[in-house]
Amino acid sequence: MDIRMNPVAERGWLVEFGHCAVPFSSQEAASQFVERLRQRLAAPHRLPLRDADGRLIRPLDQPAVALS
Repeated sequence: MDIRMNPVAERGWLVEFGHCAVPFSSQEAASQFVERLRQRLAAPHRLPLRDADGRLIRPLDQPAVALS
């Protein structure tokens, strides 16, 4: 995902990603947000498993099977 952090004239900083734009009053706050967003995007995500008919096989609260 493309994440951009740009100064906004006399109004702080704007972080843009996807179709979202989030304003911040300081560069430090914007940088912290960007770092946390990158960490969350890079984190592993479990998805629910569904059968061919779309029925849930394994809900998100059950452990995922390790892939090797």
